[in-house]
Amino acid sequence: MTTGQLLPDLRGVQPLVLTILAAVLMAILFTLVHSGPGRFDWNYLSGTAIFMIWTGITGLWLLGGPLRGWLARRPLHRQGAWALVVLEAVTLTYALLADGMLQWAVSGRYGGPDGAFVLHVALVGLILFGLLMRYLYLGALARVQQQAALNARLDALQARIRPHFLFNSLNSIVSLISRAPAQAEEALLDLSELFRAALQESRTLVPASEELRLGRSYLNMEALRLGERLTLDWQVPALPPQARLPALSLQPLLENAIYHGIQPLPEGGTIRVQVEIRRGYLYVVISNTWRPEAAGETAGNRMAWGNIEARLQACFGPRAVLKQSQQGEWFTVTLRVPVNPEAD
Repeated sequence: MTTGQLLPDLRGVQPLVLTILAAVLMAILFTLVHSGPGRFDWNYLSGTAIFMIWTGITGLWLLGGPLRGWLARRPLHRQGAWALVVLEAVTLTYALLADGMLQWAVSGRYGGPDGAFVLHVALVGLILFGLLMRYLYLGALARVQQQAALNARLDALQARIRPHFLFNSLNSIVSLISRAPAQAEEALLDLSELFRAALQESRTLVPASEELRLGRSYLNMEALRLGERLTLDWQVPALPPQARLPALSLQPLLENAIYHGIQPLPEGGTIRVQVEIRRGYLYVVISNTWRPEAAGETAGNRMAWGNIEARLQACFGPRAVLKQSQQGEWFTVTLRVPVNPEAD
């Protein structure tokens, strides 16, 4: 049983305008077929356009409003079947209404439904709406398959991150046990939160506030190990729930700042984390003091960078940015993602 959303979001002005435009174009097409070569029946066009516009608007309102939630809980094929039933019912209702109005306008009385007219309209509607549902079903099925492939790819990328940072975290705690048992205990508490995030059921995106809290736990653990050699400058405001990041995307960047920026310096240094939302994008800027001759790049560093870059592109496409820059004694990594990626 395939689940997903068959119908696009039908609320708002754009779907309404597109529905009216499609109805008018279909009315023109039917009028050309009906009129034949050399003439154009404007009366037929006006009646057909009004009928199609009202049918489209009513179907749009029903499927995008009262029935939207109910349909979304059904499998894809049933969503299509029920949407087809609703649209065909609307078509039959307006066909009967139009038939009655025509009879009244011509003869001043209603003599019962014109079976041939109603059947003709019903068959045309069934063909058109059936083709539309088939098109939407194939599109939704393709989206479901693409999402499944994306989730599998993200799971593989995330699995490569987990052993790497857990191994380094355990090494940090081991270095504390002999000389600072109390601090080692605090580090174990922070590590338990890291384990919980790394080993829980895989999630593609997590709230940015949760990912930042995880990063802060990691930095707290490293601060216990490095002591006065590490200064933290944490500039993180409250973030809206729709601001999201790939799971375990910040911790490897913070780990690189520690192992390639702060740790090689005998006097240590500062890690600054700045977060802001600007023009619909979430910016996370991680800066650390460094010296080029002391820092070094390893295969693990390149792997972590490429891993995060691949996950950002998979989740957000070209709107996601991950870049690094160097200015004086500061090395900076900037991560940018859209706050609400489904708004576009």
